[in-house]
Amino acid sequence: MDKDLNKNSKRKAILIEVATVCWAAFFNALGLSAIMIPNGLTYGGIAGLARLVQNVVGISYSLMYYFFAMAVVVLVWVTLGFKEVRKIIAMSFVLPAVMALFERYNVAIIIGEDKLMAALLFGAVIGIANGGMFLGGYSSGGTDSIAKVIKAKIFPYIGISKLTFMLDCMIIVISAFAMGINVALYAMVSIYAAMKLAETVMYGFTMKLIELSIITSIPSEVSEYIMHEIVRGVTSIDTVGEYTGEHKKQLKVICSPREGFQIKRYLAEHDPQAFVSVSNISAVWGNGKGFTDMNDTEM
Repeated sequence: MDKDLNKNSKRKAILIEVATVCWAAFFNALGLSAIMIPNGLTYGGIAGLARLVQNVVGISYSLMYYFFAMAVVVLVWVTLGFKEVRKIIAMSFVLPAVMALFERYNVAIIIGEDKLMAALLFGAVIGIANGGMFLGGYSSGGTDSIAKVIKAKIFPYIGISKLTFMLDCMIIVISAFAMGINVALYAMVSIYAAMKLAETVMYGFTMKLIELSIITSIPSEVSEYIMHEIVRGVTSIDTVGEYTGEHKKQLKVICSPREGFQIKRYLAEHDPQAFVSVSNISAVWGNGKGFTDMNDTEM
């Protein structure tokens, strides 16, 4: 009986993973191949890097994306090990394959002359793709993976989010010279729209702030990560497990849903046995990102 339950659980987990990869690959391919390229747009990350090269040399976009995706896979494998590669390898193979199909059958959604609408639609589709992908624990292996390598080998004192932002900005600035300032500005619109839609897919429309209560065996490391990578304050409370009598620190942090997901991913990598409870916060009064000023008359 237990064996049958385990088999069913494993099958269900595999089906969910396959569905997640298919979802992310389809919508990413739709955004990149069917909207971005036909409308003359670009993006950050390796998607923007592949677009730059494709724009100059005229090679198939899916082929250029595959080249850069595989380069990132090799770089991460050599520098950080296979554990990090497992999170990006599926999308690195499947996404270029789906994009090649879109190119083969000339799938295109052209929004006339309205580049702003095209940029918003492109960002929305990428956000839908990324939201589902992040929920499933996958990554497309873009500049965030390169940032992890840079942090581990060159600049350990700079946060991954800052390094990722710097890399994306570099690609967009180069795009401004190669493709025009307007295209680069539309890329910023698309990135912002994608970020907001991804948060909506993961957390819904209403939540703006959440409170995490974390019990972990590595409280110092988690606190350092939250304070220096996420750039949020942390409160620690001494707690006792009544059943075991074990003393541990409980960490409390108020953050955005996106930041909460980053903390979850960190814990999944470094302390998968950690215990985390998540609470919705309607408002926070005080100084901080997303907080309401104490002198504000609104709730």
